[in-house]
Amino acid sequence: MPKRRLSSSAREAWLAYALLAPSLLLVLAVIAYPIGYTFATALSHTDQIGRLAGFAGLHNFLAVFRRQAFLAALSRTGLWTLWVVGLTTLISLVLALMLRERFAGRSFFRVVLLLPWATAVTMTTIAWMWVVNGQIGLVSETLQALGWIRAPLGLLAYASSAFALAIAIGVLVSIPFTTAVLLSGLNSIPQELYDAGKVDGATGWKSFRYLTYPFLRPFVGITVVLNVIYVFNSFPIIWTLTGGGPADGTQVLVTYLYKVAFQDNQFGQAAAISVVSFLILLAFSVVFSVQTVRRAD
Repeated sequence: MPKRRLSSSAREAWLAYALLAPSLLLVLAVIAYPIGYTFATALSHTDQIGRLAGFAGLHNFLAVFRRQAFLAALSRTGLWTLWVVGLTTLISLVLALMLRERFAGRSFFRVVLLLPWATAVTMTTIAWMWVVNGQIGLVSETLQALGWIRAPLGLLAYASSAFALAIAIGVLVSIPFTTAVLLSGLNSIPQELYDAGKVDGATGWKSFRYLTYPFLRPFVGITVVLNVIYVFNSFPIIWTLTGGGPADGTQVLVTYLYKVAFQDNQFGQAAAISVVSFLILLAFSVVFSVQTVRRAD
């Protein structure tokens, strides 16, 4: 019998599969395997070095949700993410609108804006730790020299001020990326649209509401999703700044996970916390993305 020849479209499909195969294998190795192993660990008993020691069902999840410290860290993580992402989006939008305009030194300010992005987050946090140090920090020394305070100001000694400082650092290091994305979105809007809007009386706030923001909404959605994922999982800022203290007052989910895993040696429960974080972020990303697409349509 004569051999059956593949059509041109089938050959192209097989060629595409062959080209994509190495990438798919890499994804399976780098992403799918760690996720699968984390789920397996969360559903298993583990020994002191993290080896699986039998099926545990939902035991680790139930143990985690019984911990008051976990519920407090989960709630604080929501506040941490909301404040950092919200302030970052608002400030970055204002900066992007300003940097879109033509003015002397615009290129310089664009470069300065990207400097925090070029610096490691840990190094930025350490620098701010020294600035607010209660004994030799610049803030405390300056305020004492001005006579505004009599005793050293220990901002990191109190959970409320330490958490507020962590939020400020989180906003600082998130602004460059967010502003760059929003600025690229603004630059993609044709000038003819604004010229036509002026003819119809769309200026100022009306121009932003009816012309700028509808085109910018997909870019805002991208930055919100990426920043939520990044900030929710951000470890170095709070861990470097306070280690979750004082008295666990700045503990967020990712630092609490580290403590459970490497200080308490409860690897199964730590994996359960990872799964909970993954499911929360997955649900948020899907729901937010769907809502963004519906609004765009």
